[in-house]
Amino acid sequence: MDYSVPAYSCMVLAVTGLMSLPLTIADYRDRKILKRMMATTIHPSQLLLSQLIVNLLMTVVGIFLLIFLGIVLYNVKFIGDFLPMLFAFILTTLSIFSIGLLIAGLMPNGKAVNLVSYLIYFPMLFLSGATFPMQMLPDAVQTAAKFLPLTYGVRLMQGVWLGNNLSGYSLEIIVLTGILVVCSSLALSLFKWE
Repeated sequence: MDYSVPAYSCMVLAVTGLMSLPLTIADYRDRKILKRMMATTIHPSQLLLSQLIVNLLMTVVGIFLLIFLGIVLYNVKFIGDFLPMLFAFILTTLSIFSIGLLIAGLMPNGKAVNLVSYLIYFPMLFLSGATFPMQMLPDAVQTAAKFLPLTYGVRLMQGVWLGNNLSGYSLEIIVLTGILVVCSSLALSLFKWE
């Protein structure tokens, strides 16, 4: 369980970042709430930031409950240091959330967002090591998983949770930072009010 809790934490942040976040923004667009906001002085970055904060809080609550129940029911131990774990959590969360923001910015309506979110979420969920340990998957699947952003988040969070130094995860940090920068920039530039 000590090994699984950080992976399950990635599952929690993926469901929030890839399902809840883009679907909420798409729902606002479908119900013309965004069109009404367009007449105000609100900048798209403010709207996206507010959604990011709300979903981040939901993710923190979900992960807190996961860890609390893990400690109470399974005697889960946190071996790592708090600050590296906090860094790993924030970087992984923002990277995955940026993908959700990009989906919300690119897709024209809620149905399209729903479809794309599911197409991205489920492969990441089952192939990244978030649900099953990566070692249980066939070699070909492990190779394919290297193309999934959540794989790098799972590796980073598991490693730091188990007490490994952040310096051993430079590839994961670079990949997640690149995803964050590219997807956030595209989400802001491609954002549509209606």
